[in-house]
This record gives sequence, C-alpha cells and structure tokens, in this order.
Amino acid sequence: TLLYGVEVKFYSSKVKVGNNFETAVANLYTIGDGAGITRGLMQASVTGVIVARDILNRKV
Repeated sequence: TLLYGVEVKFYSSKVKVGNNFETAVANLYTIGDGAGITRGLMQASVTGVIVARDILNRKV
C-alpha cells in the first residue's frame, strides 16, 4: 500500500539580510543557523567568513 500526502516543514523564521548578512539594523549581522538560512556546519562557517571579510573591508 502506498500513501501519498502533502508535507510542509516550518523550520525557523528567516531574518531579512543583505548579501553580506547585515540586517536592517546597522552593524548587526546574523550568521549561521541563527539567520535561518543555513542548515549545516560548513554553510554556517562560510557565512562567518563572509561577515568577517565585510567588516575588515569597511572604510571607517
């Protein structure tokens, strides 16, 4: 017997961020699983690197 049904998964809310993971609040970044974008160690690590590079390249 096969049973087919609709499946919907709601994991977590996603925070709206720009390409550099900065939120609408200046200098506030959300990265990793906390941003609701990634689901793994590698992807979370990459978001941290992206944010670190963005902060280091900012002109003060």
